[in-house]
Formats: sequence, C-alpha cells, structure tokens
Amino acid sequence: MTPVQSQAAENTSFQVEEIPRAPAEPGAATLVLGLGNPLLGDDGAGWKIVSTLQDQMRARDIEFDCLDCSGLALMERLVGYRQAILVDAVTTGSGPLGQVQCLSVEELGDPSLGHLTSAHDTSLRSALELARELDLPLPSPILVIGIEVQPSNDCSARLSGPVEEAVPQATEKIRDLLASLRATAGRGVPPG
Repeated sequence: MTPVQSQAAENTSFQVEEIPRAPAEPGAATLVLGLGNPLLGDDGAGWKIVSTLQDQMRARDIEFDCLDCSGLALMERLVGYRQAILVDAVTTGSGPLGQVQCLSVEELGDPSLGHLTSAHDTSLRSALELARELDLPLPSPILVIGIEVQPSNDCSARLSGPVEEAVPQATEKIRDLLASLRATAGRGVPPG
C-alpha cells in the first residue's frame, strides 16, 4: 500500500485490504496487473478483478499484482514478461457503465484513459516507446481489459452496482485470454 493509501485508510472509517502478491515464479510468462486506486470507488475495478482472479486460480506461469501508478513505473513493471494483461477502469464513452472491453495498448484511442497515463508522468505508450528504444524485453502482446466507469473523485472503497456486476464477466474474459495465450504460446503462434 502506498503512503497516500495508508494515510487515507487511517483517516477514514473503512479499510482497504492489501492484495497479497502471488508468489512469483522465476520467469513467470504472464503478468496480470490490476491498475487503479481502490480508495476511489470504481477506479479500483482493476484491483478487485485481479484480486478475484488471484483467489480463483493458481498457476506457476502467471503472476498477479496491483499497482496505482502509470507511465514509466508501469512500463518498468512489465519488463521481462512474455505477455501482459492490464486491467483498469476506463472512460471511453463507447458503452454503458460496467461494459468490459479488450484492447491492445496500440488500439487505445485516447492516451488519457484510466491509469495508462498521468499528468505527472508520461503515457504508457510513450514509456513503451522508450523501452523499445532501449531494447528492454517487453511483453507481446500487452492487452488491456477496460471496464467502463464514470469519472469520479469520491473517496469510497466500494464499486458501483454496474461495475461490481461486471467483475465476473471481466474475470471470465481474462481466464479466456489466459487460455488463448497459453495455447498460442505452445504452438509458437502470436495471439490474434
């Protein structure tokens, strides 16, 4: 938990559980990374979904984690994995609250979506370009599971009804993606 989250948790009547990190296997092939801030309501959707997945499945080749950062720090977290799935709250306006979308980083139309960028850091796209220039080993593919949310700065550890209802659909979508990534990796074929 970051110092800000810790301070916020101490100054409120609710507590946010630290998501225990799955023991990382050396050379884990896939990183499933929840993004967001669990103290800002629907913004914590990525954490909730990854926590749910971590409770449901154990696999030596998958590492589950959650972060509340973007840009360079997020790019650094991705280095060394064969593939990655980022799970984040997004505001695209392309669907109803709780809609689950699967995109590649390259398909993201607006670089200011979710935690893939920050006013105090560079966008994930820019950070990934820098990593490629530096020949850092990045995952391929990097997929994004986005859950449509309404922007809000309300302090709450709870998800709204539509976003909470999307958690099972998002976890199932990620399970399907993980199975597809495993199958295509076993055949040496890039996922499509």
